Amino acid sequence: MKIYWHDAATPAHHPAVALLYSWFTHLTTSQQDLLLRHVCTQDPLTLTRLAAEHGVPWHVMRQTRNQLPGALDQALNQDAAAHAAVDAVGQELRVPTDWRQMVTRHPWLAAAVSDRHHLTALQLLLGLRWPDALQETWLFDDNIEDCKVATLAALALQPLECMSLETVRRRLAQAGVPVPPEPARLQCWLAYCGLHCQPAPDGSATMVCRPAALHPSITQGNGCGGATQIENETPPPTLLLSHCLSRLSVLLHAQPAHPATSSGISLGDLLTRADHLEGELGQLARAVRDAIAAAPGTWTAGTGDARRSSLPPTAPLPAQLGAPAANTTAVRHPAAGDGHTRAAWLHRLAANLHQLQAHLTHRPTASEPPAAGDTTDRSRWLRTVQDDARTVLLSHPTPLTSAQIAARLNRKVHLRTLRKILADDPHILVVAHDTFSAALLSPDAPAPQPSPRANPHLDSAAQALATAGHSLSTAELKQRARLTIQNAYLKQKLDADPRFQRSAKDQWALTEWDLPVYKPMKELVGDLVDRHGGSVDAEAVIHQLRNDFGIKEASLRQVMSSPPFTARGGVVRRLAEVEDPPAPSSHTCPTEVTDEDVPTADDLIKSMGLI
Repeated sequence: MKIYWHDAATPAHHPAVALLYSWFTHLTTSQQDLLLRHVCTQDPLTLTRLAAEHGVPWHVMRQTRNQLPGALDQALNQDAAAHAAVDAVGQELRVPTDWRQMVTRHPWLAAAVSDRHHLTALQLLLGLRWPDALQETWLFDDNIEDCKVATLAALALQPLECMSLETVRRRLAQAGVPVPPEPARLQCWLAYCGLHCQPAPDGSATMVCRPAALHPSITQGNGCGGATQIENETPPPTLLLSHCLSRLSVLLHAQPAHPATSSGISLGDLLTRADHLEGELGQLARAVRDAIAAAPGTWTAGTGDARRSSLPPTAPLPAQLGAPAANTTAVRHPAAGDGHTRAAWLHRLAANLHQLQAHLTHRPTASEPPAAGDTTDRSRWLRTVQDDARTVLLSHPTPLTSAQIAARLNRKVHLRTLRKILADDPHILVVAHDTFSAALLSPDAPAPQPSPRANPHLDSAAQALATAGHSLSTAELKQRARLTIQNAYLKQKLDADPRFQRSAKDQWALTEWDLPVYKPMKELVGDLVDRHGGSVDAEAVIHQLRNDFGIKEASLRQVMSSPPFTARGGVVRRLAEVEDPPAPSSHTCPTEVTDEDVPTADDLIKSMGLI
């Protein structure tokens, strides 16, 4: 029997996980604590508190934090496979991506990088490499709200207006809006923006529709013994089914003596009375009742409009999922007055919806090849296998056979398919029969050496400084470069990028300008003392540092007269170089004790006053 694939390796064996694990393990205890409690957490402790717990100055802890991103980048530059994997994830952050979908495509992101602490590779990279990428449940290296507004503005859909998914993609591309290119991910993004994605009546295309706006809330009672509505409550902005259900629960439990909660009303009863409820409660109940499967794994709520008649319209449901429409029979809703029959029908409807969602969300996993008939999914799967095969070959200096490559891939693949992919890839060399290696650059073409720790997202900041021709403050640089990150994160990224340096406490300049580098005052004074051979005139220190950085004279005199410096006679030195050795004690003890030194009994009695 032939074996066509091997069991997929676990994400923990990924080269990026191995590198992150080794890098984190070799950090000091204070550096690991800084990552776990300040950088890679949603509730960070202040640097002042961490510095106090570890007994180090605050500026040392801040400097350590600013150096960690650069240290991680240097480690990644030493491993081509790990760097390629991390860079591939970074490329995907240019468009909004749900973090669950990201982990599904790159399972190694969910692997732990420490045996003692629960820290995943994704958490570590979000803290050090993409500190602003996580927004709600989306990963995006820009402002997600601006992208959402740009998406709606580019489409310019009117309420209840529809547009094909292909037209939506073309319009967004023309407007330059960064959105996912794949149809499934694009539908999830459009659903997040509040749009409906549903198949066309003829089933030939997917239509994107803008729902009608929900009506404002009304403070009235309902006709079924319901509760009084809450004033000034607005429906949730995102019309996802989960949001609507959460909002319904909030409305039902808003008042302790709520008739609905006291009677233990179920969701089925609430949906049965949806047409009779008023205000936001009725709108949300009708929106849940009319929910549709907008995208695989996502339910989008309806418009919340009431039906014209008291009897719901007939809804044809297929007897078996996937059966042709001609073989289906129409199922008529029972009358509204028959509560038991209607509740039973709602239970059957819920079961059918659950089966339908499971049917729609079933897709081939990352380790299984899609069906041959699905050309789009298969082409995407083949490209993924090709990228993973390149990563495997780059991580091994020696050639590998197709079976060895398949054993290292995190997926199941037919060996014949893998050999064809490897043979057709121009970046892979066929060394011998069924033996492959990564194609290397020729000696005449030197490999590019990127600047270590250079952040490509700060290119606009470097361009802004070059255009200005002089130093800029953090706020000015952020405005001119059109950056949307917070000032604290911007300072952290600028400190870690070798292209920038501080020319004052809150002034930034390009390193190529060769301006004096701003440091804490003690370091500046220490540099001048060391530069002048251990001692320097105090007035010269004040004159130079005031001209270079605008530091106040009083602050400089306080630093020069405080440890580890001293300013005796107007000359600044280090205390360790001017402290005198301790003077020998003038009292010396005799080396030998004679009988004359021992008091007699009469001397003791006399000294005690007994005579």
